[in-house]
Amino acid sequence: MDIIEEDDKILLENNRIANMSRIDWGKTMAVSNQYIQKNILRYMLEKFGYYIYSTDDIEINHLINKNNSSGYDLLIITPTNKNIRI
Repeated sequence: MDIIEEDDKILLENNRIANMSRIDWGKTMAVSNQYIQKNILRYMLEKFGYYIYSTDDIEINHLINKNNSSGYDLLIITPTNKNIRI
């Protein structure tokens, strides 16, 4: 939980959200999940020279057209500059 941002932790610990149906929980947590996954991947991969970005990150605006129009939420840039879209 140390790598999860405080705003996302608050949602994960919210009883109202925790007791939702799976479908509603997934819709409610979708945006936070994107950032949680980004932080997990950064924690695991940056030490190997990978860079992980969300499509909302300003650093990669030149690589994408618009948020979600590209069909992915995360971008991993490998040490060999290959782009992996998730």
